[in-house]
Amino acid sequence: MFVQVPGDPKYFWERTLSFEGSGWRVQRVVIGEPADVGRTFHLVLVPLSAQAVAEFQKHDGTAYFVTAPPVQPLATLVVTRSDQLGNC
Repeated sequence: MFVQVPGDPKYFWERTLSFEGSGWRVQRVVIGEPADVGRTFHLVLVPLSAQAVAEFQKHDGTAYFVTAPPVQPLATLVVTRSDQLGNC
C-alpha cells in the first residue's frame, strides 16, 4: 500500500497488506503528520510481485517514495487524517 497526498506526484510506501476472509488489513500505518488533521490522503493499493514486496519492505518505517506505482493500482481509497489512533 502507498499513501499519496492529492496533488503531490509522490507515492509513499507504507506496508504490505494481509488478506483476511473477504477483507484486508495493514498494520501500523501512519498517514500524514499530526499537523495534517483534517487533510485528505489517498491509500493506493497495488499488486506487487514477491520480489517487489521484498524490495519495498526494506523501507518499512521510513519515508520512502516513488514517483509512480510500479504497476496499475487495484484501488484508491480516500481517507481523512484524524487526531485519533485506531482502525480504519
